[in-house]
Amino acid sequence: MNTNNIKYLIPKNITMGIYIITAPDGHYYIGSSKNLKIRYNSHCSNLRRGHECSRIRRIHEEHPDWIWTFELLEKVEQEKQLYNIENNYLKMYVGLPLCLNITCIITYDITVNNLILKKTKRIKVIDNTASYWSTINQSSYQKNKEKNKERDRSRHQSYYQKNKEKNKEKNKERDRSRYRSYYQKNKELYQSYYQKNRERIIKQHSEYNKKRKEASMKNKDLPSLRSCVDN
Repeated sequence: MNTNNIKYLIPKNITMGIYIITAPDGHYYIGSSKNLKIRYNSHCSNLRRGHECSRIRRIHEEHPDWIWTFELLEKVEQEKQLYNIENNYLKMYVGLPLCLNITCIITYDITVNNLILKKTKRIKVIDNTASYWSTINQSSYQKNKEKNKERDRSRHQSYYQKNKEKNKEKNKERDRSRYRSYYQKNKELYQSYYQKNRERIIKQHSEYNKKRKEASMKNKDLPSLRSCVDN
C-alpha cells in the first residue's frame, strides 16, 4: 500500500490537534499528535507493514484498495490540553460499532514523597463492540479457511515431490535400524524358535524355491513365500 491510500486533508499551517482517520464505509479512528504530518506518515507506513490497531489492519486486509482520509477534528493550541481533549472524544465515541479505537485514557493520582502526581494510562474498553467485532472475525475466518487449506495442501505436495527420494532413503535406514535393534533384543527367542522348527522352515523354503523356478521357466508372476507357507 502506498501513501496515496490515505489522503491528508489538514491545512499546512496546523501542526497540533485531534485527528480522525475515516474509511469509505464509515469506520473511523481518533487520535492526537503534536505534529500531525509526522503522525500521518507513521499511519501510512504502519498500514504497509501491518497497522498496530488490529481493527484497522483487519479492514485494510479485506479492502486493500480503499482510500482513507486523514482530517482534523479540533485544533489544539496548548500541548498540556492535547490528551485531555483527545480523551473527551474517546469517551464519547469508543464503544460505538463504527469506532475503531479500543482504548481510553484515564488519569490517576500517585503520591511520591508526600507529593501528589498525576499519571495517564491507556486502558482497553470492554463493551458491546466485542460481539460486533467477533462476528467480523468469524466471517473473515470462514472466508480464509478454504484458501488456507488449499495453500497448505499445495505446500505439502510440493515438499513431498521435492524430497520424495530423500525421504525414501531415510525411511529405509530407519526401518533397518528398527529391525536390527528389535532382532538384537529378541535374538535368543529367534534362535530357540529356529531350533525347534528347523525342519519345517527348511521344507517351506525348499518348496518356495521350487515354485519360483517353475514360475520363472513359464514367465509367470513369482509366488510369495507366504503362499507357500499357507499351502
